Amino acid sequence: MHKFELKSLTQKDIKSKSIEVAVIPIGATEPHNFHLPYGTDFIHTEHIAKESCKIATAKGANILLLPTIPYGVDANMLNFPFAINVYQKHLNIFLKDIIDSLANNNVKKIVIFNGHGGNDFKPFLRDLMPTDLFVSVIDWWKVALDEYDNIFEYKDDHAGEMETSVMLKISPELVNIKDAKDGHFRKSIFDGINKGWVVIARQWDKLTMSSGVGYPFKASPEKGEKYLKLTIDRIADYFVELSKTEIKGNFPFID
Repeated sequence: MHKFELKSLTQKDIKSKSIEVAVIPIGATEPHNFHLPYGTDFIHTEHIAKESCKIATAKGANILLLPTIPYGVDANMLNFPFAINVYQKHLNIFLKDIIDSLANNNVKKIVIFNGHGGNDFKPFLRDLMPTDLFVSVIDWWKVALDEYDNIFEYKDDHAGEMETSVMLKISPELVNIKDAKDGHFRKSIFDGINKGWVVIARQWDKLTMSSGVGYPFKASPEKGEKYLKLTIDRIADYFVELSKTEIKGNFPFID
């Protein structure tokens, strides 16, 4: 049992705590090619959030990890079987209720710990302003992107080399690499979309047959371990800094 996990604490435990930082992990339930489980996004999100909180707590952070939300925005995957969609506007309302509950317990620093690329919380953060709370978002897969090319051979958009490597390290019994497709996807007829300066919402059943975008066959648990360590250590350091920094003046900016 970890004393930073709300699900493991009793009311007696929690009454003795003064929480500086609350972490809300959120993922999604959706297909990941044919070799990764539907729970991939919330499995790795919960693991990374938990390990980051464990290290941060050992370094003196006063942190509370909430239970993981297993659903996210999957409207563009609904033509795949059993993709479970919660629209962003409903997700935002749900999160606002959780944040209000945390604020009611005098928690001022809140981290939305995101593990699904379809979830977009930056507009939600703007909608919270002005506020005396400090709410930040971590998209965990972006934390160590500066080291990505030193670990992996292929880019990963969904269920490719990186995500498969992470799952091979965290839950290898759930990975069936022999069932994987190569992650082939269709390019757009429009050059601006392919180059990224025209943005669309991609309908995934038109984009890819397998729901995967990214080559998984070079994945390994060793690569997953390297990327996880970099990611978890950096997140833990942020949690420690956030916990120990007082909200005053022009926080989070330098006076």
